Amino acid sequence: MIKKKQFTLMELVTALILFGMTLSFLGGYMASVTQAYIMTRSQTEATHRAQFAIERITRELTLPNIVDIDVTSTAITIVGGNTNSISFSGDTILVDNNTDRPLLSGVQTASFSEDLSSGAITINIDLEDITNNNRVFSTTVYPRRQ
Repeated sequence: MIKKKQFTLMELVTALILFGMTLSFLGGYMASVTQAYIMTRSQTEATHRAQFAIERITRELTLPNIVDIDVTSTAITIVGGNTNSISFSGDTILVDNNTDRPLLSGVQTASFSEDLSSGAITINIDLEDITNNNRVFSTTVYPRRQ
């Protein structure tokens, strides 16, 4: 008669413990990879939203039919052009005070300033992403004036 080889109870328990330890290490690794992906995606999304807002403001300020621009720390009023105003209120940047379609939301601070000697307008936007990291975006625009 041929004797069959079988696993002992001790070998099965040892194999299950090793398998469980391997899975726990892989689970921890997957959790850190997922967290890094979420943070990166959040930062990228915040960057894209801020870049879009800055590009839109720049485009509005460089239109050829602008007659005059009045700049305060929280608003830019445009005479002529397609837009009447760009303002920062609460945590949003609004175009023509349209609260239904904000240009950018989730803004910590935004400021506008004008250098009277050169006519340049500086735009600073401090945006917070879902990981509570603040990112500052800034640009200087030289508007066309008639």
